[in-house]
Amino acid sequence: MQALKALVIAMGVLIMAGLAVIAVTLYKRGTQYVAGAERAAPAGAPAGPGFGTKEVAIPAGATVRRVSAEGDRLVVELGLADGAPGVVVVDLRDGSVLGRIEFRPQAP
Repeated sequence: MQALKALVIAMGVLIMAGLAVIAVTLYKRGTQYVAGAERAAPAGAPAGPGFGTKEVAIPAGATVRRVSAEGDRLVVELGLADGAPGVVVVDLRDGSVLGRIEFRPQAP
């Protein structure tokens, strides 16, 4: 009976240790992305350094259909003048254009 009692206590200690490891892992994963980035400024505080105002040239007659952020990239979906779709990818860190994609129909 003593051995069974010791075994139950040991298992309880192992379960508590496992839960502590899980909690520490979740905490570290939740805070690791904030550690390298600038912390958010309180409301009303001036914004941190950025890249200022950048102009991204799009083809003449094109319109912006949708803009979405994917990681550190801004994806700008365009409607070109001839009706074909296009995409411009912008780096959010410095505002530089990483690339442009224009979709053109291919002749049969």
